[in-house]
Amino acid sequence: MADAAQWISGARLRTLPLALAPVLIGTGAAIGSLGGFTAFILDDISGKDDHVSFGQILLRG
Repeated sequence: MADAAQWISGARLRTLPLALAPVLIGTGAAIGSLGGFTAFILDDISGKDDHVSFGQILLRG
């Protein structure tokens, strides 16, 4: 079994930002399509039904 030092050396820290960039861009686009970060966080307490909530998207399946 690999120890922590082997995991860190195998992580390729030089290319890690290149691997994370598309994930962050996609997450930002998804949150933006839901009405922005504030709407995403305050969805349950706002009481407004003028946008699609994150929970509704997950339940569509």
